[in-house]
Amino acid sequence: MFEEDRQQSLITEILDWTGNQPNLTQIVSNLVLAYKDILEEGKEKEFIEQIIQKHIIENWQTNQASEHLTEIKKAILETDGNIEERLKIYKDILQVRILADNNPEKVALLQSQLVIRKEDYLEVANPIYKKVFNLQWFNKQLEGLINSESNPEPLSAYFSFGVTGIFIILAIVFFMLKITNSDYPLPSNIPEICVKLIDDTSLDSQFKTLKNLEQELGDNFPSKCKERVAKLQQEKLTQQATLNIELYNKALQQGANNRVKDGVIYLCQIKEIVNDIEYARNKLKDWFNDSYWRDDVLESLGKIDNCPATEGTDLEQYLRP
Repeated sequence: MFEEDRQQSLITEILDWTGNQPNLTQIVSNLVLAYKDILEEGKEKEFIEQIIQKHIIENWQTNQASEHLTEIKKAILETDGNIEERLKIYKDILQVRILADNNPEKVALLQSQLVIRKEDYLEVANPIYKKVFNLQWFNKQLEGLINSESNPEPLSAYFSFGVTGIFIILAIVFFMLKITNSDYPLPSNIPEICVKLIDDTSLDSQFKTLKNLEQELGDNFPSKCKERVAKLQQEKLTQQATLNIELYNKALQQGANNRVKDGVIYLCQIKEIVNDIEYARNKLKDWFNDSYWRDDVLESLGKIDNCPATEGTDLEQYLRP
């Protein structure tokens, strides 16, 4: 379809724009094939830039990558946490170099895939994201967030159903106050673990206990316990994200000290979060593809039973049986 040199040039330009993000890379590649007839020789760079600008960046909410970009937007604006702080951190990333650390909102940005870790710093994952989620987009989101907090919906909206509705609400309030001020007992069927954090028990242990209880009670599993399960899941995810950052940084440090064998061990401990596993996988491949480090990578993999970063790759075959 394309000569080898031209094909390589196109691939390079595509990856420069997408940062090797799989969904974007596939979308841009499809666009290249769809518009290959208008590609002029020696104009690969301009060609890629034009089709990305026209078919992805402009009117991005309805364009070729709308579904993917909307998912990124939702991950930024609808994930639990301090959205305002997250947006302000992102603005800083757009403008200056920001150090990667365990700040929950930085972790949330990493999980959204909008930003990536590069050495010890955070940066926007690729030029497409940077052009779509730019300063203008940031200002609009922050303004909307501030307005929604400072201008709550008027009370009249809640009482538009008239005087009858007001009496109903007053009756409910009176009933709740009566219960609150009485010796009405708390439900006895809610286990303590569902309403109280047990300090001397790990998150994993609490989560396992609740899941066993859920299996035992089935449909009778209290809603309070369901809420606790969801909260523990989020806490576990945040805890794992923090640990993954530490493991990845340790791996990079070992590599910088010519101790790739130890670096591989750290990378293989990264788990659960897809984006983090992908970073670990890419670093493993980099070391493996370097003939100087390949034997060290193989030696370490041969001592490991399980390594999420190798799953679905040729490296998986080198794990200890």
